[in-house]
Amino acid sequence: MNTKIAEIRLTLYSLISALETDLRDVVRTVLVPSSNDLSFIKELEVREKIIKRYEKDNPGLSACANLDTLIEFLDFQESYKIILQNKEIIPSPIIAEIKSVVPDLDKTAEIRNRVMHSRPLLAGDFTHVFALVSKLIPEKRIEWSACQRTIQKLDDDPSFVFSLKIPHEPEDLHAFHNLPMPDFDESGFVGRETDCEQVKNLLLGNSRVVSVIGDGGVGKSALILKVAYDIVDMGGKCPFDAIVWSSAKAAMLTTSGVESIRNALRDFSGVLENIAGKLSGRVRDYSR
Repeated sequence: MNTKIAEIRLTLYSLISALETDLRDVVRTVLVPSSNDLSFIKELEVREKIIKRYEKDNPGLSACANLDTLIEFLDFQESYKIILQNKEIIPSPIIAEIKSVVPDLDKTAEIRNRVMHSRPLLAGDFTHVFALVSKLIPEKRIEWSACQRTIQKLDDDPSFVFSLKIPHEPEDLHAFHNLPMPDFDESGFVGRETDCEQVKNLLLGNSRVVSVIGDGGVGKSALILKVAYDIVDMGGKCPFDAIVWSSAKAAMLTTSGVESIRNALRDFSGVLENIAGKLSGRVRDYSR
């Protein structure tokens, strides 16, 4: 993977992880000492999900007896929602600060999902998260210590993000796919909402073959990859059992010039064989 592509995604991961850590710290330092159980997690469905995550990694241990550790299993959005649901315990200045940035936090939660699940990043994702962290740090109603450390590390040595590894988060997928990591993270996917909707509607309609035609480098592959991920993310509404990515490119542009791709697909039968190989033993796991 191109280092610049990796750098953007990894830098986003470092910033969002810092935000997540600081939000969890509010729950740990303010809510946990005031609770003997999980009653501070108001929504039963959320409580059950967190317990399930905890017990998967800690079989045989009681979640209620290990609240400090359990907090590490809160995800980003759960953390700030739990804070806002406990206004009777959380100091009002902290509630006010979180409430003032809820729309920014909601958008960051969407960006987090793109980062963690290898979805195409959008133009403005990095700017949004960096601006939010920079805005929160001076407020002081919450310490934001993890955010401060991360910003300082980025100032001192931005390459530290290459030591990070984005952990795998399981997804509840309704269709098998082998879609590649997007290669346009540096700029993010820019605009083309209308094009995306048109292609998606064709693919979800009665069209058996959809061709996207244009000069080299105009973004045909990026457009199709974005649409393919959008269809995967339809969840139970996805009408397909599998979405298979198979490139017929015979050459690629590298830093040293145009290079031929070994074992490139040369004809339609080769494409079908390639798809069949990728599907072998997989589709039945996703059939409904």
